[in-house]
Amino acid sequence: MYADDIILLSASVAHLQMILDICYVRGTEIDIMFNAKKSSLFVVGKACDVLIDTMRIGQDTINWNKSLKYLGVQFKSGHVLQTDNEIVVQKFYAAAMQYVAMLNLHLRCQCCF
Repeated sequence: MYADDIILLSASVAHLQMILDICYVRGTEIDIMFNAKKSSLFVVGKACDVLIDTMRIGQDTINWNKSLKYLGVQFKSGHVLQTDNEIVVQKFYAAAMQYVAMLNLHLRCQCCF
């Protein structure tokens, strides 16, 4: 079994590593696996531009990133938490325009009969 869609928050890197260690130990006890390749770490706050030591879940390294996607929302690292909604807005407009085009086609076909 895999653990999906979990966010771990910590005010310090040392505390975050402790949380990751606890998750790994408890997960192995109940047969839950954490996939470090599908996991992501990022910093919000004063240390957002600082190079931070490697973090691990078990023996696997988790990568630090400047952004991450969680439940469809793109979060960006920085001095304050930021979201990037541009992709979501683009997808919305594309879907809306497709719907309008289909509606226009349907209305034109009804007019012909």
